[in-house]
Amino acid sequence: MAKGQISKLLEFANMQMAAEAFLSRLGDDTPNIPPAGQIQARLTQGNTHASTFTPIQAEQFTAQYEVLTQYRND
Repeated sequence: MAKGQISKLLEFANMQMAAEAFLSRLGDDTPNIPPAGQIQARLTQGNTHASTFTPIQAEQFTAQYEVLTQYRND
């Protein structure tokens, strides 16, 4: 597999893990817009199962992407 393909797969995997993370929480003032200062911490907590970022991965992700909104699965 070419290096470009591996990089693209890793990018997609990181986006999926971020999508699965509980960025918006019950009790947030605006539940669909994650608080900007807490996104990295919430990525490292992930979905409280296996999908978690390391602190370095969370920092890299937030430097590359902007979270606009997240909707809870209700």
